[in-house]
Amino acid sequence: MNQEFANCVQHFEAGRFGRLTLPDSYGQP
Repeated sequence: MNQEFANCVQHFEAGRFGRLTLPDSYGQP
């Protein structure tokens, strides 16, 4: 699997579950 794609999926999944490891600027405002 492409690493960039894997990161994208990881970010998407994290966003769905409350942005577990993402900054506030990503996902919901």
